[in-house]
Amino acid sequence: MAIFQGPIKLRRLRAEITVGLADLDRGAYTEYEPDALPKLAERIKAAGRERLAKK
Repeated sequence: MAIFQGPIKLRRLRAEITVGLADLDRGAYTEYEPDALPKLAERIKAAGRERLAKK
């Protein structure tokens, strides 16, 4: 079954990219100021750590 995992992941990735590009076309995104990026990165890392701790 693992042999099919690659193509399935690739299809999912392509589908997610399509959704993301459609969001961009619609203007559904957030712009950030450069000085706000470190704080954003910390929030993203904290959320990732929290998600991993729940596993």
